[in-house]
Amino acid sequence: MAYEEMGAYEGDDPGPYWHDQIEAAQKVFEKWEKRGHKIIKRYRDERDAVEMPRVRYNILWSNIQVLFPALYGRQAKPEVSRRYMDQDPVGRLASTMLERVMEYETLQFGDFDQAMRGVVEDRLLPGRGTAWIRYEPVIVNEQPEIGEAAGMMEEPGEAQIYNSQEEPTERIDAAHSPIDYVYWTDFLHSPARTWDEVWWVSRAVYMTKDEGIERFGDVFKNVGLDSSNTDMDAKNPMTAKNTYDKKAKVFEIWNKRTGKV
Repeated sequence: MAYEEMGAYEGDDPGPYWHDQIEAAQKVFEKWEKRGHKIIKRYRDERDAVEMPRVRYNILWSNIQVLFPALYGRQAKPEVSRRYMDQDPVGRLASTMLERVMEYETLQFGDFDQAMRGVVEDRLLPGRGTAWIRYEPVIVNEQPEIGEAAGMMEEPGEAQIYNSQEEPTERIDAAHSPIDYVYWTDFLHSPARTWDEVWWVSRAVYMTKDEGIERFGDVFKNVGLDSSNTDMDAKNPMTAKNTYDKKAKVFEIWNKRTGKV
């Protein structure tokens, strides 16, 4: 069976293929997104000039204010424990180290709490909350030390000549795992009956011209830019499209069948 039939096309130009996949998925979830926009509009009590004079009690807003702290009252504290509580000093030390690393990552940076609050609110209103975890290593180049590659002490002149031909090695100096809040309309996946049948997921990332060129190179110069504010009311001066900088909508797609991004 060809990759095109399996839904795992990896040809020379997969752009049109994935463009069709995204458009097909957007059509499937179009009605659901419209319902979500209506719910958020009711939650924010956004009304036109005709409906504004009418007195209406926003019970949806009050219900969400009650449910939100019940689901996420405060930031969670990481806890790592061993499965088998036997005499294992190595396992005990490893679990302690992992717990401290997670605690530093979640408590030192504010992205976890901010992302979770957005996720819980999206879960209560449109019905889907999404957080996206990334891995950002800090890679540094190291020059080989004099005489190290030869495995023995040499004359200074000879060691300098030998190591001048060695390429610098890369090593991970530090690492960070940011947690991004994904707006509920920016997350997309292949239509399926169950989550196990989903074979690709994606999120939309909005980039300016400079950000895109830095990430993808000069090929991004030909990408068209548009306002990223497609979900807001154009009549509202606080959310009108002309108040936002023009950006390109880039989809980050994770393919489960090929194991590629």
